[in-house]
Amino acid sequence: MLVGLKRYSLLLGLTILITLFLSFGQATAQAIPRIEVLSITLDKESYQAGEDVSLHALVRNASPRETLEITILVDADWIEGQSVESSQVSMRAGDTIVISIIIPTKEDSTGPKVLSVGAFGTFVDEPDRDRIHEVHLALVVFPDQPQSLVFPLLLVAIIGGIAVVVIIGARGWSTA
Repeated sequence: MLVGLKRYSLLLGLTILITLFLSFGQATAQAIPRIEVLSITLDKESYQAGEDVSLHALVRNASPRETLEITILVDADWIEGQSVESSQVSMRAGDTIVISIIIPTKEDSTGPKVLSVGAFGTFVDEPDRDRIHEVHLALVVFPDQPQSLVFPLLLVAIIGGIAVVVIIGARGWSTA
């Protein structure tokens, strides 16, 4: 349990550092037009392996004039199919909207997992123009499965049996 908590704390710390680094880098680059992912929320704090994750991204079209077609793309190595894409949403300049997406997971998912959540925009008036994007990270927690007590009890019984044989053998040798 303590090892899982340390791993969770380490991943959470790395996620925060990467998010701050990416946010700082994007804040200094005055890329216009742009998309802003204002927040990412999950429907629960933790999930069981194989359970669907419902992700909600609050996205803003921060472009001064351009209408954009926005798509959310979620990627992680533990997602069945490797990535999940939302349907396109048309957003006028300055609009803010919540885009929701359901993410299927694998049956053997355990521990904290990091998602890469990208918002991609194409220009409605100029579809051949380069896409703009912003990427954020989110942390999804899958609690470790409870461990069976059979193996530890069997190990204690074997070690105890060996200790009894050694003690009896040592007493037998000392009386001879």
